[in-house]
Amino acid sequence: MKWFLYVLLMIILFITGAIIFFRTYEIQIGSVADWVSSIANLIMAGSALYAAINAQKWITAKANNRGFEYAEDILNDIDELFNNCDKCLQSSLIIYLRLNDLLFNQSTEKEKLGIFNEEFRLTLFSVRNGIFSLKNKITRIERWNIKIIDVTIINDIMASLTDFSEKCEFTSEYVAKFLANEVLDEDFKVVFNSTRESHNRLKKSYELISKNKFESIFN
Repeated sequence: MKWFLYVLLMIILFITGAIIFFRTYEIQIGSVADWVSSIANLIMAGSALYAAINAQKWITAKANNRGFEYAEDILNDIDELFNNCDKCLQSSLIIYLRLNDLLFNQSTEKEKLGIFNEEFRLTLFSVRNGIFSLKNKITRIERWNIKIIDVTIINDIMASLTDFSEKCEFTSEYVAKFLANEVLDEDFKVVFNSTRESHNRLKKSYELISKNKFESIFN
């Protein structure tokens, strides 16, 4: 904004020189007080304009900083969600082994399987809430002057997260039906394999987004 100050200074010097010139040759240009008042008004108007422009630049810079923090939060949320999805996969494996043991060896109590399933559901609940929050952040990111460059990679990780959470939900519901002695339409091995395959797809999506630099995803 140095150019603005230079222009304002030149205008003031010009007006001051004009006053001296006209006063020297006794040309009627009004009282000195009128000219001083005019110059003061000009300075105040210029200062107000300068302050307004600076304020706008400050707001833009602040929004940009907040935008990058917002984008960083999105990537951190993806990291946390993937870690929780890993926990869900581990829980589903434990449930699979317990259920398998219960079906074939009758050595595991149903109550214990129920406890494992409840713990599984708690982790899954955290994952689903995280996905919902992440979707909202992605939707609102442009308000902070940040744009997603690689939309495909973001959509891919979101689709993988959603699919895995749905597979885990089905697994948990399957166990709940088993505990309630309801008729089961599918073999649990098929259910578990479906969950594991979904996690494999999620892992590939996560590895892809992890390899990309921040500036190749957001701008």
